[in-house]
Amino acid sequence: MIRSVPYLRNSLLFSLLFVFGAFTGQGQVLNPSLHLLTNCELSVTLVSTQHFCSGAEACIQIEGGVAPYIITFPGTSNTNDNSTTTSGLSICFEDLPPGQYPVLVTDAEGCSGGLTISIPVVDYLLDAQITPVSCYGGGNGAIDLNIYIDLAPLYFSWEGPDGFTADTEDIAGLIAGYYSVSVTTTDEVCVGVGSWEVKEPDPIQIEVAVTTSACGQVDACVFVTGGTAPYHIWAFNTLPPQLSASPYGSLQDWTGLDPASGIPYDPTSNTGPAFCAQNVQPGTYYVLAVDAHLCYAWKKVEIENGGGLHRENLIYPANCAGEPSGAVCYKVQGGTPPYTTYLNPVVTPNDTGLIGETGCFEGLAAGMYKLITIDANGCSVAEIIQIKEPQPLKAEFKITSLPCTDEVDGCLYVRGGTQPFRIFAWRWNSPLTVIPNVEFDDQGEPYVEGGDPADLGWSDGNPSTDVLTWVRCAQDIPAGYYIILVLDDHHCYTLLRVLIPESTGLEMETGKRDVSCNGAQDGAIKLTVKGGIPPYTLVSGPEGWEQVDDHSFVFRNLGPGEYVLTVTDSEGCSGTVAVIITAPDPIVTNLDFDPYGEYACVEITGGTEPYHIRWFDLGSATVIGTGKCIYDLPEGVYLLQVSDAKGCVAEDILFIDPLPCSGGEAYVEPSVIHSGETTYFILVNYVGSVIQWQFKTEFTGWINIPGANEEVYETPPLYSGTDKKIRV
Repeated sequence: MIRSVPYLRNSLLFSLLFVFGAFTGQGQVLNPSLHLLTNCELSVTLVSTQHFCSGAEACIQIEGGVAPYIITFPGTSNTNDNSTTTSGLSICFEDLPPGQYPVLVTDAEGCSGGLTISIPVVDYLLDAQITPVSCYGGGNGAIDLNIYIDLAPLYFSWEGPDGFTADTEDIAGLIAGYYSVSVTTTDEVCVGVGSWEVKEPDPIQIEVAVTTSACGQVDACVFVTGGTAPYHIWAFNTLPPQLSASPYGSLQDWTGLDPASGIPYDPTSNTGPAFCAQNVQPGTYYVLAVDAHLCYAWKKVEIENGGGLHRENLIYPANCAGEPSGAVCYKVQGGTPPYTTYLNPVVTPNDTGLIGETGCFEGLAAGMYKLITIDANGCSVAEIIQIKEPQPLKAEFKITSLPCTDEVDGCLYVRGGTQPFRIFAWRWNSPLTVIPNVEFDDQGEPYVEGGDPADLGWSDGNPSTDVLTWVRCAQDIPAGYYIILVLDDHHCYTLLRVLIPESTGLEMETGKRDVSCNGAQDGAIKLTVKGGIPPYTLVSGPEGWEQVDDHSFVFRNLGPGEYVLTVTDSEGCSGTVAVIITAPDPIVTNLDFDPYGEYACVEITGGTEPYHIRWFDLGSATVIGTGKCIYDLPEGVYLLQVSDAKGCVAEDILFIDPLPCSGGEAYVEPSVIHSGETTYFILVNYVGSVIQWQFKTEFTGWINIPGANEEVYETPPLYSGTDKKIRV
């Protein structure tokens, strides 16, 4: 873009810069303007360049010649009719990417002048963490920007698909697409730009291949692609109602779905179908696929009658967990008798199958089996069946009495198995080294050798918050060693050893997280209380605590120090514990630098090694070094940032001054005086418009002399009791 400017912006600043010139690292002088002067006295000068997030802006000044001018710039040609040429004409070119741009100006007399504008590459690219959309068509993507420089305020301008805009540092709740951002300061200085794609997985695709054999058997295989593998596959006669609103989406409600019953499928290890079913009966089915991100898709499948062999099954679970007492019985119809039915894996090594329309396979352990029936014509029907078993019978005994009394009460909590349950107990006077064998008499009652039967007077306990837990309690239990047996309705049992102590006490266990960085307040303590009778009450401790469950308290945002925690239970019994939170030493940079930029070095102590060092030039918002020292710094303002292994950060800002007398030559006349005499400070061959004389001794830094602002300055009388060497 070309923009005509009626006045020369920043003309004083840039004329001064061009008087001095620009120097390369090898000491070469780069002249920013090229004058093609003829007798026409037409000149073209580059007066300014500025960098913005959208690109650079370069302005030129045209002097002399006769209007109108023809200005030729890469990609455009412009005629500018300016009748006043003595005051000059400024033209600005905007939104320039890095590169070389030749400019040619021709006036009405054919006189010409020109120059080449160089736009360097400026590293404004930002980086960010991208969170993709989890499900196809979803809107939970996010972009988290990484801003490595501490400037405020910063202004963010985001653009994205479907007219998306935002002005925050980080954005979330995003659909898939491309997003771009520019970050600027209050003065529109570009801090960085970036563009990223928020991706989403492909939609889950379900394909069902249905085949009908010569025997009239209908088989179906399911193929799944898209989404994020691995998958779990279900098939239903009735679609769960919470899925009916959409054939795809994110699964939030598991009502009617058993996660354990889904068929797992990972295409990276199995390139075939997700699962296949043989001899599928006629009807309407719904195939559901759920991927690793809980994204789902379902498909409705109609299966027609194939007129072949089919079978009805009755499946009986095992009586006890781990016991081979399950069974499957069947009835065969259709096809051509006689029928032979097999179970795989076989129950016994010599199993050759059962012949007939009906039969049962017994003595089965819990697991997956394949039931196969073959008729006289070789037609077959096969399906996978599952023998289930009850949850393992488990029991736990807990002491429930107060720790403040000698009486010991307790409750037995039972899960799994098959109700109703019965409880048996035997008591020993010494610890058991082995669990005794359990025997059953002719009436089916259990007994063990060596123990005395104990009637603990079990009664219904308080209902458990878990409806699957059965509770029985006993009071004032005598101290000793016990074996407790729980027997369920299928004669499955479990044993546990119980020690009843003479008395109990309130136990307090603590875990802690020390402060991460010196000066931070992110320490934490977790207090777990055992014994006594809940609920527990915190009597003393730091503020800002939270009770996370019936037995635990968490204290956050703690600084270093000792914290005393006291808890009482519902009966007034108490316990106290002290916890010490520590903090690492502060990071100390020990910054040493030359005020005129010869060097800047750090010798870091404190914190946690290893350290990560970065030096920033705040003028250009760039990183200029990562070592312990940097050298040859030009005049400016710099930021030192040191972070340690725990992410703790220390920062220093240093100012590099211009070399004194860089604009001229100074001398003193006379250079040797006695106490009480005056002298002259004289400045020659200088560049600049403002003069300020300073002096320093071996005991002071540079000190301004009030009113000393002329080329030749006469000092007032100078007094000293000893010889002094003074620099000016």
